[in-house]
Amino acid sequence: MQPISQADFDPSCFRLIRTSGVLTVTRGGGNPTMIVPFEDTLYFTNIPDDNTNVLGEVYYTFLALDGPCSMGLTPYQEVASGYDNEKFNGDYGVGVPGTSSLEPDVTINKVSAPSTLAVGGTTTYTIPFANTGTQSAGLTLSSGGYVDMPLVISDTVPNGMQYVGGSATYHLSGSGSVTIRYSTNSGATWSTSDPGTTLSSGPDSLVVIQWWLDQPLPAGSTGNYAQFQATVPSGYTGDPFIENTACIGLGDADPFACDPDIVIVQGTGAIGDFVWRDENNDGQQTGETANGINGVAVSLYWDRNGNGQLDDSDLLLSSQDTYTSGNAGYYQFTQLPAANYLVVVDKTDSSIPTGYRLTTPGLYAVALSSGQSYQTADFGFGPSLTMDKQMVTAKAPAAAMRAARCSTPSPWPTSAPARARPSPAAAATRSGPSPAARPTRPRALPTLPPPSASRTTSSPAATLASALTAGSRAPVSIPAAAGRSARWRPSSASTSTLP
Repeated sequence: MQPISQADFDPSCFRLIRTSGVLTVTRGGGNPTMIVPFEDTLYFTNIPDDNTNVLGEVYYTFLALDGPCSMGLTPYQEVASGYDNEKFNGDYGVGVPGTSSLEPDVTINKVSAPSTLAVGGTTTYTIPFANTGTQSAGLTLSSGGYVDMPLVISDTVPNGMQYVGGSATYHLSGSGSVTIRYSTNSGATWSTSDPGTTLSSGPDSLVVIQWWLDQPLPAGSTGNYAQFQATVPSGYTGDPFIENTACIGLGDADPFACDPDIVIVQGTGAIGDFVWRDENNDGQQTGETANGINGVAVSLYWDRNGNGQLDDSDLLLSSQDTYTSGNAGYYQFTQLPAANYLVVVDKTDSSIPTGYRLTTPGLYAVALSSGQSYQTADFGFGPSLTMDKQMVTAKAPAAAMRAARCSTPSPWPTSAPARARPSPAAAATRSGPSPAARPTRPRALPTLPPPSASRTTSSPAATLASALTAGSRAPVSIPAAAGRSARWRPSSASTSTLP
């Protein structure tokens, strides 16, 4: 028989590690049926001559090398019989259900300490790995597996750095051991002997280290790691951002999980420096240097592609909260090499006063040259609501108000209108005695004090106002000018003028 296959089979996802099954040979002449179990057998001989039919049930075992993956499967089918009734397999036959793999349960991480180095400094790379699944990970011959496909951790000493001889080591939280393999020619050849302190130089002389687990990694296993050290040698002139990646996989297959890490070679540049309350919303610090805000998070990114925008590929280098340095609100990133950076403020930080929003850009793209100190990446926050006061009607000057009052017409007429006397005809129509029959009543003239004498009586205007207010219809005596007398009867239908 031939193994199952597919035209688009992806060997980076699956590897066929076992075939097994049962052949059922039906015989004639009353002979019993033969049951032939098999494992990894591709060719069958000694099939009885009296066979009338052969039926095979085949099982294919795949090792998942990565995930998630899926593919269809098509087995070869029997198409011909050869000499002595042997059976051969040929073209693809009817398809069977496909196979798939899930996301690996084995995880890997990589960290460096310290992550910032001066020339001549040494860092320790640590590569933790764990199995968070419910099944062991990896197959080995010693564990009863069908192939030698254990878990393998692999890392490359960054180009331009030196591997520290004898520093490669490991730790397993459970039983088992690890075989460490070394290559000093970018993986062309391998050895289990430590090469000593060696410069890693690309493309053909990179130092590569692998840790091969001799046993499957148990389910739930944590606290495991691989480790080595590397130095930035004197005279280093490479990229100040030294990036390399650790990976984990099965055997010599492509890795299914990787994690990068970056070590920064120190420089002398700096970026800062101020976050403040911009009370007048003008985006300028003028007169507001005492308005700094402490506790606001500011982050520094390496702008990997130099496009001045924060992308998923940009690397977070450091974050810090603003602090007091003379005044509140300052921050400072130091020991920076020449590179493209992004400075970003957290505009939702709880330390920002309620109701305040940015009055400056929230991100600064800084192309920092060697040794440069860039101190204008400042962030202002001003009130969202403001109040303005304006005079919309001016108050008239006092002199103009007095002139206006003096020019206001008096409500009282300045002269008495002539009283109309009835004509004789009209008088004749009145009832009552004729004028000749009316008795004449002399009018008494009041004696007025001299003008110089003090008066205790009310003024004519006051007496008139009192009578009008009371609504009295009784005669009201009003003092007249000296030598004259007058009597006036108030009427709701007439307007009278003082004599």
